[in-house]
Amino acid sequence: NTRAIGATIEVTPEAGPSQFRWIQAGSASLYTGHPPEAHFGLGTNREVDVRVTWPDGRCSELEAVPTGQRIVVERAP
Repeated sequence: NTRAIGATIEVTPEAGPSQFRWIQAGSASLYTGHPPEAHFGLGTNREVDVRVTWPDGRCSELEAVPTGQRIVVERAP
């Protein structure tokens, strides 16, 4: 599962509630598929904590990640 299908991402901003996304396979229509990405609207928050729960139950945690960028989280072996 190199695309993390089934992973759960929790983003906790410095102000406001946590947000969750699930990485899913498949598509919403016959001709398009969704990339294995999660996008979050974080308003004016400048940093977030990120927790990825992988399909096998392991977790990866990143603290004080600056917002306004794209990050790639890889599961440790």
